[in-house]
Formats: sequence, C-alpha cells, structure tokens
Amino acid sequence: MSTDLILKSIINYASLDRLNVRDSDESASLIQTRGGDFEEFVKELFLDNNKISKQERLKEYQRIFSFQGATNNPPDLMFYNSYAIKINKKRTTRSIIPLNSSHPRDAISANDSLLKSDTREIEGGNWIKPLFYYIGEVENQYCKSMFIIDGACYTANEEYYQRLIKQIKSGVSEIPDVKMIKTKELGKVKEIDPLKVTDLRVRGMWNILHPLSLMKRFTDIDVSEYNILVVMKKDKFDLATPEMLSKLKNSDKLVVEECKWPNPNNLSDLFDVVIIKG
Repeated sequence: MSTDLILKSIINYASLDRLNVRDSDESASLIQTRGGDFEEFVKELFLDNNKISKQERLKEYQRIFSFQGATNNPPDLMFYNSYAIKINKKRTTRSIIPLNSSHPRDAISANDSLLKSDTREIEGGNWIKPLFYYIGEVENQYCKSMFIIDGACYTANEEYYQRLIKQIKSGVSEIPDVKMIKTKELGKVKEIDPLKVTDLRVRGMWNILHPLSLMKRFTDIDVSEYNILVVMKKDKFDLATPEMLSKLKNSDKLVVEECKWPNPNNLSDLFDVVIIKG
C-alpha cells in the first residue's frame, strides 16, 4: 500500500507560495485557501497540477479518490486500494479537536457502524483503510500551518474503543427500573419518569488533543519553527516508491528525520517513525 499520495501532498504543500508577514499578528507563513474551504484545499494537495479547469479537477478527483466524504459520516477522503483521510481545521493549535459522535480511529473498515451502506460497498466492500489525519490551523481563509499524522501514531486500535463503548453501554443498561431501547448510541432510555413521558439519549461526544501535544511530549523539536509537521510509521514511509522518496529527500523546503515513538496501544513498546518538517 504505497504512501506516494501522502508524500505528494506534503511536497505540494511545502512548495506553495507563502506570504511571510512576520511583523503582524499573522506572523506565521500563510497559505490562502480557496474560498475558505479547507477540505477542498486539502484535496488539491493530491493533484499533480491544481491550475486546471473545474471539469479537469473533477476528473482527477474521480481518478484519485474512491470516496470524497459524506456529511457527518467518516471518513473525508478515501484512495483506491489505499489510505483514508480525516480532515480537521482549527483556529489554534492549542485546542482540542472535536470528533463528535465518531470515536478516534487508527483505521476505518467497511464494517464500521457509522458508515452509510453505499460507502461500505465502495471498492467491492470488505476493505480496511489505515487513516491519516490532516489538521490545519486556519484563520481568515488562510492555512497558517498543517499537521499530518498517521492514525497508528495517534490513536489506540478499534478494539480498545469498542471495549470501552461496550462497558459504558453495559453500565447504562444496569440502571434499575428503566426501559432500555436498542440503539447505535451509548444508550437510549424510555419512560424514565413516573408519567412515562420522558426519554433519554446517551450520546458519545469525543474529543482528542491536537497531535502537537504528543510532539512536545515525545521529541525535542521546537514545533513553533515549522509550518508543516508530519509523523508516520517508518514501515509506511518505506512503502513509497523510490521516485517519490527521492523527490521528498531532495526538497530544499523539507527535512526528514527518524525517531522512536510510543505505540498508542502499549506505551512501553517503541516503534520507528519518520518526522517530516518544513
């Protein structure tokens, strides 16, 4: 499963023209996002050339992506026979990232309960796609910085969250004298008061800390010096073609280094990651 498209997006981001306004409130390098649409901005990073007509762009998106997102349902993008992308934009890198009813994921599969039926059937169904998070600091239609992180470096596996969800559901169901209703949410209780006119929905509203917090905990990198930071497992990085790896390593705007990173499922287990800075 090649990571060429992921690396292409990183190279394309780093090569964009920047407005260096170091003496103003917007002191970081700025990149204008077309119409403030950050998701569209991220999609264009995967193109060989974004200076094409709207019709050509649609055809290129169809060629690259097997799925281009559905409102309130994960993920935001999927590549054919490859990775999936979760896109988030924030006004600051110092805040939490709301995931709403979707728990953190290191990968997404056709069996995911939050997917719509037509999404499950993409590429013939029965697929599992490792997830990458693209998190932009966006203000006044400008992307001031980008953080890209491999889900396997950021979240525990699906089994961990499903076990927790099951425990919470079990706890709600054990409340005495309530009428439980089957639901995809954490719980749904009907007729909870003496008149039997009140229902209660128990919904998960998930948040996750910005990955910069992990970078500060696990590395000595001064994150304030960079406009793009990327963390991915080295074994995925090594799946890129020699041509793409050469383009990345020959870039005068990006630096590639390796370090150790704790496994989100077992902090005593360290694995090799690649960090790309620019």
